[in-house]
Amino acid sequence: MPQTNGTFVTPANALVELLPEGFSYDTGGEGLKAIHFGAEAARQSEEQREKEDIAKTAEFADANAMERAKRVAELLSEEELERLIAERERAAATKAAVPDRIPANPRRYAEKAEENAKTAPDKEAEIRERSVSLNFETVKEQADQYLPLHYRSADGDMTCHICKGPVPFTLDDGRGFFEAVEFVPDLMKRHFQNYLALCPNHSAMYRHANGSKDIIRSLVEALPDNQANELQVTLARKDTTIYLSAVHVIDIKAVLRAEAGLTRRGRVGSR
Repeated sequence: MPQTNGTFVTPANALVELLPEGFSYDTGGEGLKAIHFGAEAARQSEEQREKEDIAKTAEFADANAMERAKRVAELLSEEELERLIAERERAAATKAAVPDRIPANPRRYAEKAEENAKTAPDKEAEIRERSVSLNFETVKEQADQYLPLHYRSADGDMTCHICKGPVPFTLDDGRGFFEAVEFVPDLMKRHFQNYLALCPNHSAMYRHANGSKDIIRSLVEALPDNQANELQVTLARKDTTIYLSAVHVIDIKAVLRAEAGLTRRGRVGSR
């Protein structure tokens, strides 16, 4: 039977409202009953109404929303689903906690901001004596080459020692961006092995909110030899771990032994 959407369907799947104009029919006719005119369409329509009723009872917007939720639940483990929900709730809470404060008089506010900008201090420069850390750039470059050799995932992504996952973005040349941060503090010499590859967030935590800073050296010295390790530390008042490859453990412990010798003899050149 023809339908106004350009299709031809069986009588059971035909919809009265899609019959072409002038196409006569008798809903009570025995012929239509015999060919089950519209029966399948009516059944599907009834099923859809039931689904919509169930969805509304379950507080979904509609049956499609309920179906999508079902598919998500089938694809994700319970742990993954809980983590996703927690992340969304945190994001929503953060957004709610920082409301947009619109000035009572936006135009006057903008004029005042412009006036203040005109009286801002000029950018000036003057030559000052300062101390320069020798060999820093050279060692940093060596660390930038050393770390990617030991902290790439199976997919080739650069990883963070603390996230244990890919760094958050790549540079224009395709390299994963990380910050090389000095690992064990207060050593006498600069060693390219004494650096961690950290994402910007954990880099800031390690440098500015490191509750384990004073015991990092002893923690490293206590690590088992010749194997990858997870170093237990406290950052930003939360317990976490720093992953170290087997080679890095060997290298950093060798550095600390060498530094211990320097401590006993004094600095090179001071003898």
